[in-house]
Amino acid sequence: MDARVSLSFPAFLRCADYSLLRDLTPDPEQARNTPNKAMRQVKSGHYVEVFPTPLAAPRYVIHSERFFRELNLSDTAASEPLFMQFFTGDPTRAAAVSNMGLDRPHLLPRGWATGYALSIYGQELYHHCPFGNGNGYGDGRAISVLEARLPGGERWEFQLKGGGTTPYCRGADGRAVLRSSIREFLASEAMAALGVPTSRALCLFVSNSETITRPWYSPGSRSAEPDRMVNEPAAITTRAAPSFLRVGQLELFGRRARKREHPRALEELEAIFMHTLEREYPEIAARMPWRQVRSVAAGADSFVRLRSTGRLPHPSRPVLPLSSLHLRIRLASRHSPRQRPCPSNLLLTVTQHGPARGRCEQGATAA
Repeated sequence: MDARVSLSFPAFLRCADYSLLRDLTPDPEQARNTPNKAMRQVKSGHYVEVFPTPLAAPRYVIHSERFFRELNLSDTAASEPLFMQFFTGDPTRAAAVSNMGLDRPHLLPRGWATGYALSIYGQELYHHCPFGNGNGYGDGRAISVLEARLPGGERWEFQLKGGGTTPYCRGADGRAVLRSSIREFLASEAMAALGVPTSRALCLFVSNSETITRPWYSPGSRSAEPDRMVNEPAAITTRAAPSFLRVGQLELFGRRARKREHPRALEELEAIFMHTLEREYPEIAARMPWRQVRSVAAGADSFVRLRSTGRLPHPSRPVLPLSSLHLRIRLASRHSPRQRPCPSNLLLTVTQHGPARGRCEQGATAA
């Protein structure tokens, strides 16, 4: 990091900038289902506001000193009570302190969870959804609590893994255990150090009193599957990425628009499509007239739906009046290859004559 003065944690929180919440629409049923902790169908809207479940008697385990430096966040922040409360599922006090004296609060005391669709090799899957229609898939135990735009212009989203139940929990407890949390923390930071693009790990806390029952192996077991239930300490890892937008989110809204599941389905597809462009590729979004969005969004849905085939059918709507428009939709970041957590990279080509063609580039290739 350069010689800039490190940010204190309160100063870091003042960088809050919730572009996803600002640009997109919440689940219209969230108000009457507050605090949105129970499993239910989420039929529309791009996100559900959720209050995390605080970790009981939290204790510090580790934080990433390297990632702190990259964020220009003071290393001493990890030992501050406000930091621990915020990243163990209780953002209310940090919000009260950060918003003190402000006419318009800028830090939210709650988080949000998002839904997504599930496909394997292009086949749409629903049988693991408790409702059989895909309206139950989403972040079941991962709750985003902060989206920040730092002074240098970098944007990061912070998510609590094991932050409690959401409407997408599918009957599970919404928690993570210390064993798997350590694995995720170490794997994330090790891959980052090796230059492999992935999400980052900010910090890890464990509960001194809360335990979670999980399947595991008996001592000396040769079983291929866990053969007993054990109690393990509950933990929360805070993971971070410039964006947690995923292919499955575009696919979810593409399905709903294609099936006309509700009156605003196509509008919601267009909104998340444009949010993706404006957040990841603002230079493309700035050149795109709004009247062209619907055609491109429809083409993107066709591509996401058939991304494993290598070809797309003729779009149901007229293609753009351009000789060739290439849209590379990277549902992650535009940072350097060493920093970019890019799970997949979509390349959509829409031409004036003939069918659109597309492919899905797996991995972290540069745009």
